[in-house]
Amino acid sequence: MLNGTSLVEVILYGHLLLEQALDLRIQAGFKRPDVLTNSRLARLTFAQKMTVYVGLHDPNDDQVSLLLGFNRLRNRLAHTFANLEDAVLECLPDESAPPVPNGSISDIALDRVQSVFLWLAFFELKAIEGVRRLDRIDRPVEATWECTWSDITGA
Repeated sequence: MLNGTSLVEVILYGHLLLEQALDLRIQAGFKRPDVLTNSRLARLTFAQKMTVYVGLHDPNDDQVSLLLGFNRLRNRLAHTFANLEDAVLECLPDESAPPVPNGSISDIALDRVQSVFLWLAFFELKAIEGVRRLDRIDRPVEATWECTWSDITGA
């Protein structure tokens, strides 16, 4: 998914994986986590799962905005003939990003979807335990990624 060059593919897989991460975080807060997968009970939409997630985990406003934006972007893809690059920049705005240079909007849109997905999946939803961002004091502009086998396995 992260190596994909198709904006459609990255949006769809990213949305699916974020929804699965939401499920895991919600289930962790439930006494009966099977209610999300029980076919006798109502199946929740992404937006409904977000509501439950927000109620259980109280994420910050930026995280909620990005999740809403990712869902809005996926819905635009699924239900309209919107220009995807423009939809990405509208649904997942980045106020700190420089203005889009002419001719490179496709690359910027793809990079934005991938980076928002990574941020939400790893740091906000904690979909993969043991991965954390370390801001380096000796290189303040860069960030490094650290993940050891013991972090993942708990051994």
